[in-house]
Amino acid sequence: MSNETDEKVIDVEAETLEEARDIIKSQVPEGLAILSEQVEDDGKAHTVQASADTEEAAFALAQKKIADGKDIVDKKVINSPELRKINVEAFDEGVAKGQVEAQKIAASFTIKSVKLTREGSKGILGLGKKPNEYEFEVLIPAAVEITYRGKARVIAKVGKKKTDAGVSQVFIDAVKKGAKDHVAKMDTSKYLGTGAFESVAELEAATFIALLSDMTGGMTKDEVILALVVEHYGLDESKVRAILRDFKASRR
Repeated sequence: MSNETDEKVIDVEAETLEEARDIIKSQVPEGLAILSEQVEDDGKAHTVQASADTEEAAFALAQKKIADGKDIVDKKVINSPELRKINVEAFDEGVAKGQVEAQKIAASFTIKSVKLTREGSKGILGLGKKPNEYEFEVLIPAAVEITYRGKARVIAKVGKKKTDAGVSQVFIDAVKKGAKDHVAKMDTSKYLGTGAFESVAELEAATFIALLSDMTGGMTKDEVILALVVEHYGLDESKVRAILRDFKASRR
């Protein structure tokens, strides 16, 4: 672990994502916290599909899409390859081919061969003109599906947690202690049981925000402080204004 950043990476594999996360939590050194998490594999079953001229070739293509080390759960053939003959009439092969492609015989298919089975006639002065007849042999490829599963893998970065303002967790803990000490010395009777605050914990939470704001700077406006209290501690704005006024008065 780097002394300069106090950060390290924990890479864990387990049968399930929940187990991997639990293992990571158990390996976090005291004083550090999880800063980020990247799920490399959720441990759940996944499927891949492929198609080719034969089932064997299709399975080989599907297998190439699966990373090494994964367990194969199931293999199935969605459809077997099929050779089909289609007859169309057209005055030339290009137009005939376009007609075959437009039929959308399957999601995908390949024209393997074409032959002229009946030659048309030009007619006389355009009258009695008849189209050629072509026979196309098309291949509808085999389609397969493989279901696979790997172990859950999670990579987490751990280190000293920072606040949104970039303040270290050690500093935050010190401020919390200061807030607790401040509340212990104040006359809480004018706040508790009057509808302003319901518990000492609420007083400590509001005082913590006020102390943090005053010591870090950049969060000195009452509106910002109140927003932080409401968001992080669930306190009502009307319950906080009095304690903020009292704290500011004590700092003069």
